Amino acid sequence: MNLILKKLLPITLCFCMAATVFARDCTDKSFKGRYGFLEFGNIVSQGGDVEVGVFISDGNGNVEGSATLNVEDLGILSAVFSNGSYNVNSNCTGNASFIATLTVVDGTPSGIPVGTVISSSQRTLAFVLQRGRKISFISTEPNNILHGTANYTRNK
Repeated sequence: MNLILKKLLPITLCFCMAATVFARDCTDKSFKGRYGFLEFGNIVSQGGDVEVGVFISDGNGNVEGSATLNVEDLGILSAVFSNGSYNVNSNCTGNASFIATLTVVDGTPSGIPVGTVISSSQRTLAFVLQRGRKISFISTEPNNILHGTANYTRNK
């Protein structure tokens, strides 16, 4: 009997520890602070895209931010994210939605003049929050095949 207990005890402890780690409930408050992000992908009508920026979430479902993008057929763009909202589910998945306003910083490939606002549109993302410190995300918009990661940098 003792031999069975000795063999089962470590397995039982592992399952209990794993259940504790994965049973962690997330809420909107789990996603609060300043996050730096890097995004890669493809915008179907404009080619490859790489984006680096920051966003700030308030822990109450609101998000804003800014970024610099290099889009293959358009050039270097500046982005401002406004009117953003997010929702974190108890399993630490979530979604976000915001208005992205894109302005040309260097339109050499496209010939678009600097300062031209080329888009102000709704963007949507699905994400997984990992202990409030790291986020993996994908775009959920048609024709945007984008994915990235974000890391917590500080509390606002």
